[in-house]
Amino acid sequence: MKNRNHLILFLVVLVIVILSNNDFSGHSFRSIITNVDRGITSVSANNIGNFRGTGSSIQDPHLIDTNFLSSGFLPLIIGSVTGNTNWPAVGDFNNDSWKDVFNSRWSLNIFNLQITQLLLMNDGTGNLIVNDLTSLPAGSTFTAGVADFDNDGDQDVFLGNGADGVFSNCGTSDYLFLNDGNGNFQYAYNFGDSDKASDVGIGDINNDGWKDIIVATSPGNCGNQNSKLYINQLLLRYDTDVLIFQDITTISLPGINLPADSLELEDLDLDGDLDIVSSRVGSAPNYCSGIRVFKNNGLGIFTEQILATPSSVSAYFCYRLEAVDLDNDNDKDLVFTNPTSNSAANGLVFLKNVGSGIFTNQAVVVDSVNYPNSVVYSGAVTYDVDSGDVNNDGKFDLFVTIPTDTPHPILGRKFVLLNNGNWNFNRLQNLGSMWTGLNSMVNGTIITLVDVNNDNKLDVFLNRRSGTLNLGQASALFYHV
Repeated sequence: MKNRNHLILFLVVLVIVILSNNDFSGHSFRSIITNVDRGITSVSANNIGNFRGTGSSIQDPHLIDTNFLSSGFLPLIIGSVTGNTNWPAVGDFNNDSWKDVFNSRWSLNIFNLQITQLLLMNDGTGNLIVNDLTSLPAGSTFTAGVADFDNDGDQDVFLGNGADGVFSNCGTSDYLFLNDGNGNFQYAYNFGDSDKASDVGIGDINNDGWKDIIVATSPGNCGNQNSKLYINQLLLRYDTDVLIFQDITTISLPGINLPADSLELEDLDLDGDLDIVSSRVGSAPNYCSGIRVFKNNGLGIFTEQILATPSSVSAYFCYRLEAVDLDNDNDKDLVFTNPTSNSAANGLVFLKNVGSGIFTNQAVVVDSVNYPNSVVYSGAVTYDVDSGDVNNDGKFDLFVTIPTDTPHPILGRKFVLLNNGNWNFNRLQNLGSMWTGLNSMVNGTIITLVDVNNDNKLDVFLNRRSGTLNLGQASALFYHV
């Protein structure tokens, strides 16, 4: 009898949890976010609650993380994008010359994740209007990419899907959505896999004029843990309304197993075709399973290169990778983050491209402090990194985020390195001096630099991924002053 009562109690709690994490209205919503330079007028989200009034007058605190209000200033919060969000896709989806954002919102019930695709459409003044795309398959989006896959002149979206439930390490199939040119998307292709997508690279791998895809697969108990390379074969179809992709992983990467947490398609050796660079998280003592480079022969066949990097690189975590020309010599250098609690295996690591896609450690100077082994801020648990010329001086700078539960005593939860040239950087001491309200932003682990209001200055779009999904997490946008 006692066990039966315990069972009944458990079922009651379970029903309450499930109901509290579902919206049964079945309606879509729109939420308007207003340019902070003009002040916040009103923000609303049908069916999930409302902001009423202006300033910091909040009627439904569950729509945002209350840490936003720590300084008394209400930043530019996309209130309807709550739950958990991952890596977004940015593009001009309705061909009006203003950047839009394709995003995904995760929420959690006791058994699985619930995901909704969102289109944050720019209204032509820098405001983002949030559209809930309930007609599209939800998947379990972890990463996204943008390209014109059918060569019709507009931007389509690829979604790489990750884990699909609390008790599952496997992913749902990856999807591709086609754009009609006005920002209306339709489900177009199912890649039929069940691996855990962690990153995506998009480009014309075999130089036939059509965009191809490589999907990084995160290590885990799912599938064969091998990244997948898909060739776009629309050119071979008589019906140009039908997309088809061929999995040529075993042909393009013969005999190569390539699990990866992050990768990029770039012309690393400046020979006119796209190469692959990848990173993968390992386990102690070799936290980094390798920064790996694969050179393209021009036809989409890759050969792995032996990197001339010191073995000390394996001591780092190698999570998110950014390929960017940091020394203005026209080739791509590498920087990667290390979000591990082991202080000997984190920080921000730099590798210099010395030509032909060969990378070596590079001494770096930050605020007149020399880092001879290329590891900057050892002890900082760096998570995500994006690059861009944030001060418009012709050099690429770096924006780095730190997980919200491991803030650095000096760097906090995010920092910016301004590039002075010759591997010399200065840390931006006051983020709020460049992006209005950013100093009051406590959380935000996924960074995207994008000019949203067409003023030729990079704004900050932050997605907010955390270990707990339903605690008022939100996406936020900060305009460059």
